[in-house]
Amino acid sequence: ADSDSVCEGSNPSPAARKETSFVYQGKRGFFVASCELPWYNLPDKSQFAEEIRLSEITLKVVKEEDITTVWEMQVSAFSDHLEKYQDYDMSPAAESFEKVMARYQQPWTTYYFITADDETVGVIRVVDKKDGSRKRISPIWIMQEYRNKGYAQAAMIAAEQIYGPDNWSLDTILQEKGNLHMYEKMGYHQTGQIEKINDRMDIVFYEKN
Repeated sequence: ADSDSVCEGSNPSPAARKETSFVYQGKRGFFVASCELPWYNLPDKSQFAEEIRLSEITLKVVKEEDITTVWEMQVSAFSDHLEKYQDYDMSPAAESFEKVMARYQQPWTTYYFITADDETVGVIRVVDKKDGSRKRISPIWIMQEYRNKGYAQAAMIAAEQIYGPDNWSLDTILQEKGNLHMYEKMGYHQTGQIEKINDRMDIVFYEKN
């Protein structure tokens, strides 16, 4: 592959164009291809290397030596929810480092740092057992100072480019209406399953395609 062949045949209307950069692994190593592609006409996911870039964000695969950073970010990012909902038995803010490390070591788990403008703004974990079961996002977070900038949605779109757009699942807090709106805007629908955690919060389950 080369940058010309990556972009070849793409001629979306100006309104649909979006400048997108991809990191590819070719015969001579890694290279970046930048071109304007509509979100629905992206190259085959099998060509992606360990990094994928959109104009807004970059996903970078987390390495084992980075798990302490992931755990610290997770505790910080979810601390406001823990204080609000008092869900000490299941909140990501209450998880131990050992639990996060054990999750990282699962063969079907991949963590990615979400970066924007050379800043690490969040993390997304993708579960893909490659056995026909639904792929899963669990969890995804954006650090408080970077929220409401579209980074979470961009990260989910990037994950779909890597793993394919179909057969996903996730769950979230029913009382967090902003999350519900974002997931439903991206094509997720509620399954009808709702799990009551305590008097303050419920977990609602979503699927896509």
